[in-house]
Amino acid sequence: MSSIRRIVPLLVLALSGAAIPVTSAGADAPAGEKPKFTGDPITVVTIGEFAVAAVGSENPELAGAVKARAKAINKAGGLEDASGETHKLRVVACNTDLDPNKAEQCARDAVDEGAVAVLGQNSVNGAQIFPALEEAGIPSIGNIVFQPVDASSPVAFPLTPGIPGIFAGLPQVLAEDGATEISYIVSDIGATTAAAVLFLDQGTELAGAQKGPEVLVPPDATDLAPYVATGTAEPVDGAVAFLLGEIESTLIRQIAESGFDGPVSTQAGLLTESILDDAGDAADGLLVVGPVVPFTNTKVKGIKMFRKDMAAYDDSLALNDSAVNSWLATYVFEQVAGTLPTIDSGSVREAMGQLVDFDTLGITPPLDTTELSGLPLLDRVFNPTVVFSAVEDGKIVQSDRRFFNPFTGEFEG
Repeated sequence: MSSIRRIVPLLVLALSGAAIPVTSAGADAPAGEKPKFTGDPITVVTIGEFAVAAVGSENPELAGAVKARAKAINKAGGLEDASGETHKLRVVACNTDLDPNKAEQCARDAVDEGAVAVLGQNSVNGAQIFPALEEAGIPSIGNIVFQPVDASSPVAFPLTPGIPGIFAGLPQVLAEDGATEISYIVSDIGATTAAAVLFLDQGTELAGAQKGPEVLVPPDATDLAPYVATGTAEPVDGAVAFLLGEIESTLIRQIAESGFDGPVSTQAGLLTESILDDAGDAADGLLVVGPVVPFTNTKVKGIKMFRKDMAAYDDSLALNDSAVNSWLATYVFEQVAGTLPTIDSGSVREAMGQLVDFDTLGITPPLDTTELSGLPLLDRVFNPTVVFSAVEDGKIVQSDRRFFNPFTGEFEG
């Protein structure tokens, strides 16, 4: 596959050929006073599988992260455009419930709401979402890449390589730890899993390892023992292990109880502190591949802001890397919108396509959306990197090496 040019850490936002500084909301309104907005409200929509009855999963933090940043923006005086007008940022959340028909309706609702952008789209049903967004010219900022349409639609602006990058990285982090025969123990959710396995295969091949058993676990499975036994049988010496929902902690515990002593890797997207707490000591040593700097790395400015906003909005919400992505999508929108004299879907879409070395506060490498990646079927993966971490004493600790390109097998920072 084509390699991606190294992204240079400079802070410039280039719009219409001119360098425009990154903006921020104004100072907080005085205590006891409500902010006074001088312009019309601005509506954004977030779409995703925020609750899925079929698999018993609930992830309100994904929409919550968008709302958390919006609350901070509004408290600080609103979204200020380049003309100096301030706007209340209104967030509408639409749950797809993993239903393609509901996903399509969410996209239509976004159009009807007059949304200027969709933020943090987290749905496997992008094929049903993007047609309506494309017709209306509404950009999707920070959409998670699950399938080619998520990284090829002209209105898609993903901030990470999503599932393709994470799953290509999962075998490679195992190989770095010495694994040579790698199994996959993953949730079976049909076509999405089939696509993810292809990227696992690519990562295994790039790492120079052999593929072991491919163990697909039904969403309603309760007894994981047979799946663990198959996925850890000799000569397997490394395992990719990821299940949707809280049952992830059960999987982690049962792999440890099986006596398997090879490295185990999992994806960070929905790996929460509660899952790690439930897994207990069995989680220690778990290798984690995430799309962004982990939510536990409070040395990073963007993570500090994320955690502060989430605590101020609703401190009962779980924290995870997918929520960081949703928060970052809102932050990127905020910065871009602040450079525009008129904030509408067309101006936001145009500006999003002209980011050069855009500072994400350390959560990802600086972004450049002016060039396509050259990756087959993933042209709009503007940032191809993932982050390697490990669980130590029940906490996710980032590797010293920063960003890893799983499509080239090289570190980029």
